[in-house]
Amino acid sequence: MQPKECYTLTQRDLKYTLIRLAVRVYAQVVVGLMEELKIIPQELPGFDSVTGISGSNGSMEEHPGFQLMVKHMNENSVMLDVWMEKGDLQTNKEGLLWCFRTSSDYSKMKKRKLVTMTQELVEENKRLAAKQSSLEERNDLLALENAEHVQKVEELEEKIEKLKEKNSDLRCKVSALKAVAWAEEAHRELHE
Repeated sequence: MQPKECYTLTQRDLKYTLIRLAVRVYAQVVVGLMEELKIIPQELPGFDSVTGISGSNGSMEEHPGFQLMVKHMNENSVMLDVWMEKGDLQTNKEGLLWCFRTSSDYSKMKKRKLVTMTQELVEENKRLAAKQSSLEERNDLLALENAEHVQKVEELEEKIEKLKEKNSDLRCKVSALKAVAWAEEAHRELHE
C-alpha cells in the first residue's frame, strides 16, 4: 500500500495521523497493518480510531484530530509534519487539507471550502446578532435605570434649592430677631 500523502500532528501525549492511500482499502486492512506494525490506536469517545472519508460516527472532517490538523496547518505550526507524493500544502490541490487552507482569494477556493466558510460565517453572524440583541436589551435597561436616576437627581436638586431658600429665610429671621433684641437692649440701657 503506497501512500499519496501523510499528515502527522503531535500534540502533547497524542499523535494524530492522517494517511491517504493510492488505492482504496477497507478499514480492516489498515487495522491489520497497525497490528502488524504494533501501532496502538487511542479511541476518542464518539469517534472511530480508524475511519474512512465517511466513518460510522460521522465524517472525517468532524474528527477533533482532523480539525486540529487544519488549525495547525493554517498557523504554519511545526507540530504538523506533512509528507506528499507530489507537491506540498500550497501547491497540491488534490491534497486532503487543500480545501481547508485559509485564503482570501475566493476565486481559487473549492466549492466545499466556500460552503464551509459560508456556514461558519452564517453561524458567527447569528451568534453576533444574538449578542447584539442581548446588548441592546441591556442598553435599554440601563437607559431606563439612568433616566430614573436622573429624575431622582433632579428631584433632589429641587429639594436642595427649596431647603437653601428656607435656610436663607430662617437666617434672615434670626438676623432680624437679633437686631430687634439688640435694639430693645440698647433702648433699655438708655432709659436706665
